[in-house]
Amino acid sequence: MLTIDEQESCAYQQGDTTLASVLAQLADAHAAIDTLRALVRDAIDVMRDDAIDPDWAARALAALED
Repeated sequence: MLTIDEQESCAYQQGDTTLASVLAQLADAHAAIDTLRALVRDAIDVMRDDAIDPDWAARALAALED
């Protein structure tokens, strides 16, 4: 199975710029999601030492798995 980036490249090569544009936006959205997940993990690590509500940490970690 091709990655999103590979599918985007194929779409451009075939002249389907609309599909390629949509695939590029999808790839950007996936990158943004990965960045947000990393930020939440970093926040959990920073807060875990002191004042974090253990229930919040569990919910945040569960959300990252989805």
